[in-house]
Order: sequence, then C-alpha cells, then structure tokens
Amino acid sequence: MYDSTNFDSNSQISTSKGFIRLHDEDFLSTDWRAENGPLPFRLTNDFLVKGILQADETVLRAVISSAMHIDRKQIRSLRILNPYMPGNTIGDKEFILDVHLEMNDSVEVDIEVQVVDYKDWPERSLQYLCRTYNNLSKGDSYKNTKTAIHIGFLDFDLWEEDTPLYTHFSMMERSSHRILTEKFQLYLISLRKTDLATDDDVKWQTDVWAKFFKAHTYEDLKMLAKQDPVIEPAAQAAFELWSDADTRWLIESREELALLQQGMRDEIRAEKERADSEKERADSEKGRADSLKDKLVHAVEEIADTKSISIPEACDLLSFSYEDYLDAKKQ
Repeated sequence: MYDSTNFDSNSQISTSKGFIRLHDEDFLSTDWRAENGPLPFRLTNDFLVKGILQADETVLRAVISSAMHIDRKQIRSLRILNPYMPGNTIGDKEFILDVHLEMNDSVEVDIEVQVVDYKDWPERSLQYLCRTYNNLSKGDSYKNTKTAIHIGFLDFDLWEEDTPLYTHFSMMERSSHRILTEKFQLYLISLRKTDLATDDDVKWQTDVWAKFFKAHTYEDLKMLAKQDPVIEPAAQAAFELWSDADTRWLIESREELALLQQGMRDEIRAEKERADSEKERADSEKGRADSLKDKLVHAVEEIADTKSISIPEACDLLSFSYEDYLDAKKQ
C-alpha cells in the first residue's frame, strides 16, 4: 500500500477575490461516513483524482480493473512513476495531472480524467499513448518495448450519437480484424453513460467506478460502497485531501479555471449560433476571446500573488502555458 500523505491540520490560506477558501476548523469530522448531503468537491477534479489514486493501492487496482475489464488478481504490482505529494509541490515548475504508472513490471499505464471538451481528445489521447509507448532504453531491442495503455475517463460524449460507457481501442486491420499488436491500447470510459452499462460493464464494475467519479452526495458514495467496498478508502482519501487547506486551495483553483474555460466556450458557441453573418461572428469571437484572455491573465496573476510564486510557476500550476500568458498580456 502506498504511504498516506501527512496532512497539516494547522495550515490556513486567507480568502482572496475570485476563490472561496475554507479553513481546517470547518472540517471537524475525520470520517467521510459521518457526513451527509452534497459533496463540497467534484470527484472529477484532476488534483483530487491524482491524490485518490495514489493514496491506496487497492483503489488504484480497482480503478484499473474496472477500466480494462481484467481481474484485480492479475494486477500483481503497481508503481506510480510521477507521484504527487499534496502540500509539498505547490510551487513546482512542472506538475503533470495525469497518473503515469508501471503495472506488473512490464506495462506502462497512463490515466487521465477529462472534464472540458476541447474537441481534441482523440489527438490528445494518442499523444499520451505514443509518449507512454516510447519506453525503450538506448540499445534495447524493439521486442523489449513495454505494453503502453492509456485510460481516459471523459465527462462528455466523444461522439454525438451512440457513445457507450466502455470502449476499447486496439491497432487492428479493418477487413480481417487482425490485431497488429497488443502493446498499444486505449480505453475510454464515458462517465455520463452509466445507464448504458452492458453485462460485462456490470461484471467488472465499470459502472460503479464511473458513478463514483460522478457522485454528487455522501449518500451516493455510501450506496456505491455497498457494491464495492473499495469505494470506502477512495472516498476517505478524497475527504482527507479536501480537508487539507493547501490541497483544497489547489482543487478550488483548478475548478475555477475549468469553469472559466467552459463558460467562455459556451458563450462563444452561443454567440456563433446567434450571429447572422460572418462579420458579426468574427467580431463576436474576437470580443469573447479577448475577454477570456483577460480573465485567464487575472487568474494567473492572482495565484502568483496569493502563493508568492512566479508567473511561470503560476501558469504551470494551472496547466496554462507561459507563452499563452504573454500573448494574452499583450492584447
């Protein structure tokens, strides 16, 4: 089992404009099962997901099993290759929000949860998968290439119609359906499609873990824990992460940015639909884009000021490139 994170119950972060922050005295309970009502966090938050998956090996094993439709006993060993320790790396210049791990000493797996639809997930996931597949050391035989697997949990529909809960992609010849190699695989879990769970999805509890990431209340989690007891340590890890002031600040900052980006995209889309001409559409898009840039610049500078870190570090913290920040600043 992975070492649990030590949480500092005395740490506090003062409130600043644009972000709502609570203090640790607001969290008197140490057990999520004692709580009721709506969850104060979203379990699709990337900071939260990474903390949950590395907090307990049984949770990580259960999530991989449900996503790949394999028995948990087949997962003999797990080693996270890009660990994150909440509270210790807040100012790091590099922070990768996917979970990259080695399974059974012979398989490299990359896991990500994607909430905002940037219309580029096929290309994005292949970039992740190709990066994972590039695992040979200098001088090694190509035969020694480790199996590369990408697992994507998406909180949006990849296709407008017929998006299933579970999809497994392999490199396959179209006519004969012959598999070229088993060493290059991609799994997609559509979190909004639990109602389409097949018998196989239910067997491997793919629907249970999709519902976990989409849970809205403590009651939802308690019900899911009856179907898979491993939900309990996952929920407890999420509760403890949220109860830590520094980690909670990171979670809320990421939520703020995601909502801002999604809101701007929705506004731009709505404006496009209302536009009667190409000129009106172009003017509207430029205005919305300028507004988005202004707000993103403000978010980066506010975080840099609040955390006493540099602008480039604040950009990295929000997964917003420093070059894009400079470009937006010039407008």
